[in-house]
Amino acid sequence: MPADTANPELIYFEAHGLRQANDFRAALKRYGDFLAAVPTGSTHKAVLKALIGSIHCADALGDAEAMERVSRRLVETFPDNVLGPLHLGEALISLGRHAEGFAALTRSLQLDQTSQADG
Repeated sequence: MPADTANPELIYFEAHGLRQANDFRAALKRYGDFLAAVPTGSTHKAVLKALIGSIHCADALGDAEAMERVSRRLVETFPDNVLGPLHLGEALISLGRHAEGFAALTRSLQLDQTSQADG
């Protein structure tokens, strides 16, 4: 039974539970429902976790197009997060777009080196 659609927090927790149960298709849908319910551009930690959860679900399903789409949103919303370009690069390479994938992976390495220097 779907969580109350008026409460994004419940949607997020339902999506997370579905992912833990390996119901990746249903989890991907519920993460999408959660992300649609929060304001565009929100940088709340739950948004970051939902984007990463969505990427993992798409990857588990072998859906490189969904992985690319969600990874791009992660890059746009959290430009300094190393995981966005990392997963984007993986998705693009899976889609046969090697030059774009390599560029994204290179960006991920740059962000990683920057975060290590800051840490």
